Amino acid sequence: MSSRLFIGIAPLLALATTASAGVYNTAEPPMVPHPDFRVVRDELDGLKGLVNTLQPTQLRHEVLAKVNELEARDRLGLLSFEDRINLGAYYLRLREPEKAVQVLSAAERMDRQNFMLLANLATAHHLAGRLERAISYERQALAAWPAVRAGFRTQDLYRYRRAEKYYLSLLQNRYQESIRPTGMPPALDPLFPKVRFVGPRGKYEPGTLAPEQWEELPPDAVTIVEQLVLWLPDDGRLLWQLAELLNAEGDVQDAAKLIDSLVFNNVLSTRELLEHRSVLKAAAPVAAKLNGQDGRAIKEQLLWAAAPRGVGLAPGIGPAMPELGWAAALETLSAGPLLPGGNSPPLTPSAPAAASIKVWHLAVTFLAGMLVALLLSMQFRESRRRRQAAFAAPGDSLASPER
Repeated sequence: MSSRLFIGIAPLLALATTASAGVYNTAEPPMVPHPDFRVVRDELDGLKGLVNTLQPTQLRHEVLAKVNELEARDRLGLLSFEDRINLGAYYLRLREPEKAVQVLSAAERMDRQNFMLLANLATAHHLAGRLERAISYERQALAAWPAVRAGFRTQDLYRYRRAEKYYLSLLQNRYQESIRPTGMPPALDPLFPKVRFVGPRGKYEPGTLAPEQWEELPPDAVTIVEQLVLWLPDDGRLLWQLAELLNAEGDVQDAAKLIDSLVFNNVLSTRELLEHRSVLKAAAPVAAKLNGQDGRAIKEQLLWAAAPRGVGLAPGIGPAMPELGWAAALETLSAGPLLPGGNSPPLTPSAPAAASIKVWHLAVTFLAGMLVALLLSMQFRESRRRRQAAFAAPGDSLASPER
């Protein structure tokens, strides 16, 4: 589907399935999900900027140049089959679905079994508001999906087809909504129909999802929805679904920003969405604190507080050593963030010495205390030995007169 094509974003070049082939647009590298949502967010910003005519981005200039080149070749009758697929893809990225339908329909007369063409046509009719036609083309695309294709890795073909199946489910549900309107505000698409985004206490919570709800989600749920969002970057309901999945995985900050942007930009606004926005906005500062510069020290303190202690510990200095380790770790983390590679950042001339003095002072004080405790323990054992000897002495004295 063309609205699912990556167009010219340089950081993604390394993610292409091959150096020369793309996905749904043979002239571009593919757009794929990423484990770090910040990368996906940057991609989405770039895609949305393609339609900004008041302040055109560099990416828009590049896409328009490619469109002009392909249109010139079309006027000369020189467009190949793949050129038509790619031109349709660019039209869809520029939110011109009717132009896409026109050029892709001409290509359809040349090959009715090309999965990329059929998938692009499905997206074109979807964006043009013809959901029934979109469903028909999407079914044809899935039926024509190849097991092996030049320029594609097998696992990539499988992953894209899996996302396409979820896209078909989305189209079918929205078509049913269109012919049987309920008057209810738009809700999440039932891509995962058994899932309710609630926490262990049965209500919406920041940064968590109830265990029984996790069981209803496929392991690649975030990847699937990210792919759908990259294909359809203006779809508010899909963006909402992605925000809920990010929150379930503990990414409260990005989930809050995503939902806030939907409301702020008037993309989507329902009572449920506003309630979730309120919950996430209240939790986002705490999440930012934990994930920020001081977050590691805070997390270490929480782990220290939760560490088991007390009854059952072995006697001696052994159990006390972990406490010294916690203290040293906290001192190190409090001194500042680590740079890539594990080195401490440059500090002021007195800061390293101050940090070293604190740790050394703590270590000396601790060891001195342990030495005192050890001496007291030895003195106690010696005192107890003498008392035992004193109890045994009277028995010896009673026996001595008989000698």
